[in-house]
Amino acid sequence: MPIAEAKAAVTITLDDHDEPLQRGDLLVSEEGRPEISCEVKLLICWFDPNENLKIGARYHIIHHSNNFKCKVSEIDYVFDLNENTKQPTDSLKVNDIGLVTLKTELPTFIDKYDDYKSTGTVILVDPIYFNSVAVGWKI
Repeated sequence: MPIAEAKAAVTITLDDHDEPLQRGDLLVSEEGRPEISCEVKLLICWFDPNENLKIGARYHIIHHSNNFKCKVSEIDYVFDLNENTKQPTDSLKVNDIGLVTLKTELPTFIDKYDDYKSTGTVILVDPIYFNSVAVGWKI
């Protein structure tokens, strides 16, 4: 089988595949299959100086060419960088890094960042103003 180089255009033909593939679909081997879930736990670095991240808040996730809605369901902790500790919290303010659980409208396939950096990160976008408000990576 020929190997495609980065940035090369390729055509893939699948046998016995009933559903059409679309932009943003992920092709993997059985062994490399990511976890697929409507709930994802991410480390989040919060950027928005005007509004804190809070439980119940709704955002859009951008993951490669996919864009879908999510809701903050839990904030486990925020890193206290001065003390090098994890502190319980109910919100993240600008420049905070914390562990957050998001519930998504569609099943997601976000890999662990340490396993696959290119598919282990997301951007959170404010659904009203379309500002990028956070970056997240799955641990």
